Amino acid sequence: MREALIRILGSEYEVMSAEDGLAGLEIARKVRPDLIVTELLLPGMDGFQLLRRLKEERETRNIPVVVFSVLLAADRCRRMGADAFVEKPHHQDVLLPTVRNLLEKRHRGARDVEGTQDP
Repeated sequence: MREALIRILGSEYEVMSAEDGLAGLEIARKVRPDLIVTELLLPGMDGFQLLRRLKEERETRNIPVVVFSVLLAADRCRRMGADAFVEKPHHQDVLLPTVRNLLEKRHRGARDVEGTQDP
């Protein structure tokens, strides 16, 4: 599944991947990506734990997170701070537009903040 996501998103974006939730958290802390896409069923630290940690930590809390899963957990993920939830198997049709929209929103917000600062 990770390889499929890399192919889908890599057609338009620079993609980094992690083999599990803990590695993903470490990458997020170091790189501070524009967006994170995670599955819930991860080895070691699962997607729920990853989402909780990302939203608790000052350095990562504002990074948009897209969760995709076969689990019906959209409400729980949104309460935990996920910006979007994509159910499998529809991820190929929905994931890329969802990522695009969140990145556009994030970049518009960054421009708005930059525009309000004193020179």
